Amino acid sequence: MDFISLENVVFSYNEEFESPRALDSVSLDIKKGEFVALLGHNGCGKSTVAKHLNAMLLPDSGKVFVDGDDTADEEKTYEIRKKVGLVLQNPDNQLVASIVEEDVAFGPENLGIPPKEIRERVDYALKAVGMYDFREDAPYKLSGGQKQRVAIAGVLAMMPECIVLDEPTAMLDPNGREEVMSTLLKLNKEKNMTVVLITHYMDEAVLADRVVVMDSGKILTQGTPYDVFSQIELLKKHRLDVPQATELAYKLCGCGVKFDKLPLNAEECVAMLREVLG
Repeated sequence: MDFISLENVVFSYNEEFESPRALDSVSLDIKKGEFVALLGHNGCGKSTVAKHLNAMLLPDSGKVFVDGDDTADEEKTYEIRKKVGLVLQNPDNQLVASIVEEDVAFGPENLGIPPKEIRERVDYALKAVGMYDFREDAPYKLSGGQKQRVAIAGVLAMMPECIVLDEPTAMLDPNGREEVMSTLLKLNKEKNMTVVLITHYMDEAVLADRVVVMDSGKILTQGTPYDVFSQIELLKKHRLDVPQATELAYKLCGCGVKFDKLPLNAEECVAMLREVLG
């Protein structure tokens, strides 16, 4: 059975009107240990999906299951939120303490975890995101990427099985984005943590196992990065971007250059061009 399953989920923020729906009959399955990137324009329903994954929002109709538990079952809400942690776009909205390690301890303290185990969890989480050496620093002294890694550590300290991130790199510079993405890939590959990443950056999406594209509250297409970004005409029709290397190769195809498949990054593009052009 899939770890997370959405079955024909319908949701509207306006209780008086059925339309427009934020989610319109969305069905999506996410496997344990999978890295899923969720793409789409602002207002397409990405963040609404994210908030359904840990019962922050409940469907108007349809069902959401997390590890077999129905999110609509209030008796299961606590367990679901222990299993699925949510990281927001702006880390300043999640940092609540004046010292890094105290901030990371905040979640486990609210779960009633014994002090000795909290210490162990805080150390584990900070080491996992590469911020252990900053444990006694004040969050305001950190860079944007470091703050976001502390925010991720705060969720990790609660030992979730899945981490959902709503555009965590949107406010970061390239170095900060790279720091956060390296952390997520490490957690996914080494800890088998399920990752759901909402992003506008195509170079982040290509690192996922699966890409899900949303439009107008529905799933437009999904598949591996190669499957999704090869559908350039469909994505352009819906005013969505593709990775720059894919765009370049697509235009070269229009000039007669033949590729076996479209590349996803600069390294692949250079290697394919060398092979094609000899």
